[in-house]
Amino acid sequence: LLSSSSCRCVHCNMHASSRIIPLVLLPLLLPSSQAFLPLTTPVTSSVSSLAASRSLPLKARTASSCRRSVVVPVMSSAVKIPITISGNNVELTPALKQYINEKLTNTLSKVGRLVTRCDAHLTVDKNPSVENNANFEVVVSVKGTVMRASKSTHDMYASIDAVADSAKRKPRKYKARIIDAH
Repeated sequence: LLSSSSCRCVHCNMHASSRIIPLVLLPLLLPSSQAFLPLTTPVTSSVSSLAASRSLPLKARTASSCRRSVVVPVMSSAVKIPITISGNNVELTPALKQYINEKLTNTLSKVGRLVTRCDAHLTVDKNPSVENNANFEVVVSVKGTVMRASKSTHDMYASIDAVADSAKRKPRKYKARIIDAH
């Protein structure tokens, strides 16, 4: 829809308060040289600010430290493993994302070809009675199975280190089991 204040066609008189012209009628109202030009800029109208705010991605509309989950896809640098980092009640800073990426890349580099996907999820409990409120969970999808490791501590970086150690052992055991089976 296109806003118009000077148009007096039958359709606009029906909607005199908003003065909106459907894009279907636009070629009839414009001179023939302008009728079939492609639109290169977005059309603005009084309603477009609401529509524009709805078209923004969820990450742009919400704060990164909110309760909702914020998902950041990352490709590991050494081995091409898709790592998805998400978090609840935690701000995903570039330093934290880089630390997780380095830890998981080092952990999964030994079995890199077998790993199809890796999901990392950080959660911070806002309850003051919970002592170990920083939780880090990793779900690694490997050909044939899914491995999960989770740890809660008082510090997020300590949780990441503990899960990285745990997640390092599980794929090694799985790889040894596959090699022994063949």
